Amino acid sequence: MPYLTRKGILSIAIAVLLMSGAGFLYGTTSVAPRTTTISSTTTITKSTTLTETSTTVSTATWTETTYLPTPSTGQPSSWNRTTNYPLNTSGLSCVASGGFVYCVGGYNETARESGDPNLFVNRTFYAPLSSIGVGKWMRTTDYPVQLYQQSCIAKANYIYCLGGVVALGGQRGGAVGDVYYASLSPSGIGPWKQTTAYPYPTLPHCMSDLSYIYCVSPHYNGAVFTDTGDSYFAHLSSLGLGNWTASSRLPSYPSACTVSSGYAYCTGGASCPPPGPCTSPSYFAPLSPEGMGVWAQTSQLPTSSLGLFVAASSYGYFFGGQGKLFFASLSSNGVGPWTTTSASLGDPTSCVSNGPYLYCLVEPPLPDLSPDNVYITKIG
Repeated sequence: MPYLTRKGILSIAIAVLLMSGAGFLYGTTSVAPRTTTISSTTTITKSTTLTETSTTVSTATWTETTYLPTPSTGQPSSWNRTTNYPLNTSGLSCVASGGFVYCVGGYNETARESGDPNLFVNRTFYAPLSSIGVGKWMRTTDYPVQLYQQSCIAKANYIYCLGGVVALGGQRGGAVGDVYYASLSPSGIGPWKQTTAYPYPTLPHCMSDLSYIYCVSPHYNGAVFTDTGDSYFAHLSSLGLGNWTASSRLPSYPSACTVSSGYAYCTGGASCPPPGPCTSPSYFAPLSPEGMGVWAQTSQLPTSSLGLFVAASSYGYFFGGQGKLFFASLSSNGVGPWTTTSASLGDPTSCVSNGPYLYCLVEPPLPDLSPDNVYITKIG
């Protein structure tokens, strides 16, 4: 009786298919091999005295394998220079939205060095973002006032800018609590409109999540600012901001805050006795339509300094001045262990993230009066 077997054809085909993408993957999880056997019998009667019977057995064996994506390390790659910003400014605020970066205001470093009394600017610029850097900068709708150190956030194709220091007669004036907002598009920033002011003049750290804005600012007791931190939140819409509501207070006022996956993270700025450096407390809190939750202390920043804090790919990056860059993972458990990276940069005046990329405008050291340098890095 003939016995025919076809074995392993399916398993070979699956193996080839999986290996074709192996260069982009790491690690596997597998289940035990599974085998399916199919048999069929054919009987042929050739005469009243002769009958032939043949049985065919087909066996297919395969193993299911799941390939896991390469994990992110958070390590920035080398910084590459891209299109320079049109002005030599510091203290401006930039946001990323819809594949573009939009920047507002700033302190005119060139004017300061040349004695020009117009120290603040109300100009705004925008440019496309890509994996190779920042495209051409284009001027768009001027901000209603000249100012710097305001805090801007972007949400649902709108930009909202809050507080800052305004110019009075071209010179430094005082802090304000005014809020302006405008639409964002590939054509630039739309007309600015004023909306609900912050409860008091401030230089805040603002973040957005869902359809709310959350701001952390120095506590104001009605007469002076203290070293603790207030937090307020308000609803965002195409009509502006709703009413501001007080939320949980921070034990100390931070120098920078960022947001990631429904949590706010604040760090930096704590004072300590010389010679330093010393650690700086870090705090995090959940965000919800009811405001900021209870602040909990988490991994301390390895240095105490003013700085810039930005989130990208579930990591936080703290630029602590003098080219120092620290990063740590961000999660619902807080800030992970801090790492000092060798991929350092100068002193950024503003940074934005877009996917796995960071884009930073770096303030050039004086007396260099060239425009700000703009750099890009990819998060590993």
